[in-house]
Amino acid sequence: AFWPWWRRTAAAARQSGIGSDEALHLQTMDVLKSIRTYHFSYRASLAYAKRERLPLITVPTMVGAGPGDVLGEYTKEAAALVPGCVLGEIGDISTDEGLRNAAKTYTDFLLA
Repeated sequence: AFWPWWRRTAAAARQSGIGSDEALHLQTMDVLKSIRTYHFSYRASLAYAKRERLPLITVPTMVGAGPGDVLGEYTKEAAALVPGCVLGEIGDISTDEGLRNAAKTYTDFLLA
C-alpha cells in the first residue's frame, strides 16, 4: 500500500503494511459503500488551504495520530499552526492498552 495511493515509489510505501485480512476487508467494504463519493473528501482535504486557515482556529484543539497513520507525519506541523493546540499522543488502538490510552488522551483533553 502507498500514500498517497497514486505515488507508487519506494519512498511512498507504507511501512505499516496493509494490516490483517479482517482489517483490509473492513476498510475495503467502507470504501465500496461510499464508492460514488469517497474521493470528494480526499480532494477537499488535499485542496484546502491548511497553512493559511489553521492559524485562524480559536477553539481548543487537539491534533494526534496513531502509529501507521498515513497523515501522522504531518501532525506536528498541523499542531504548530493552530494557536494553543495540544499534540495528542495516540497509541496503537488495535490493542486494548492502546485503546485505553487513546481514550484517556481524548478524555483528558475534553475535560481540561
